[in-house]
Amino acid sequence: MKTLTKNSLAMIAALSITAVTATGPAWAQPEPGFGGGPGMMGDGPGMMGDGPGMHGDPQQRWDAMQQRHTQRMQELKTQLNLKSDQQAAWDAFMAAHNAMGQSMHAGMQAWQGTKTTPERFKKMVDLMEQRLSSVKELAQKADDLYKVLEPDQRTTLDQFTARPGGRLKGKGQNQ
Repeated sequence: MKTLTKNSLAMIAALSITAVTATGPAWAQPEPGFGGGPGMMGDGPGMMGDGPGMHGDPQQRWDAMQQRHTQRMQELKTQLNLKSDQQAAWDAFMAAHNAMGQSMHAGMQAWQGTKTTPERFKKMVDLMEQRLSSVKELAQKADDLYKVLEPDQRTTLDQFTARPGGRLKGKGQNQ
């Protein structure tokens, strides 16, 4: 695995802070009269705007996202057809993956509790630092898993991580 330079880490942090700044309002409940359109977190078709549990309660949305994540990861595990000597690396990878998701969820909830602009930016910095740490841990566990996989399993994992939302070809996605 390549080592990140200070410049690379600074670039990742800057891009992450920019992304959080741009998407921060999407984490919160829409103001009265502002929600309800198609797309991110709206009532219409689009990301998080359709399906059961996709309206209203943020906890319901989180639970639905977790359910989809669990299904996708189970699908990946099935496709990988892991051998018993690969299971420990998979378990460590999944633990890091789940810890990162939980950390992000807790961070979003904490961000929603901020009241002032300086508090929000401080929280964003804290969250990005936590996320970078989680991503580094996940990257190490992914590298450890990759090392124990056979070439065809690596190809499956490569295809899964190359697709938005981690989907395998042939599973309802455009190929």
